[in-house]
Amino acid sequence: MSSGGSGEDAGQTESDAEQGPYGSPGAYGQPGYGQPGQPGAYGQQGPYGAPQYGPPGQYGPGQYGPPPYGQPGPYGGPGWVRPRGTNSLAIAALCCGIAQIIAGFLTGIPAIILGYIALGQIRRTGEDGHGMAVAGIVLGIVGVVLTVIVVILVVVAYVHTSANTS
Repeated sequence: MSSGGSGEDAGQTESDAEQGPYGSPGAYGQPGYGQPGQPGAYGQQGPYGAPQYGPPGQYGPGQYGPPPYGQPGPYGGPGWVRPRGTNSLAIAALCCGIAQIIAGFLTGIPAIILGYIALGQIRRTGEDGHGMAVAGIVLGIVGVVLTVIVVILVVVAYVHTSANTS
């Protein structure tokens, strides 16, 4: 203990006063803070194998407060611009154009209609998806034209075979 008699040192022993609150400085050959053999050293576990932590800190609402005037908030300020997205009708037109492989001409006509509506919206809003809308229109037109050609060939073949048999 120190000879000054201050109330601060009343509970400390002489070895505690020399080491300070974090243990000895760790001279060569002596265990310092975090070295094995020192109670409460870094890396050692308390009873039951669980690490010992201090009491939880105080977290609560209003810890930081609102940002000062003139600085944008965390989600952008008045000048924040939403990024451009892809036009959903252009995506639908492309899907309908591709679906003709399975559904036939039933999705070709909606692909053409959705594609033209999407092109108008893209011109007005500046959204992405121009290529998808054009691809949907082209696939729709190709599918409808091929369907018309197949129907004409089937009708001609039916008329030709019925004329030969009579």
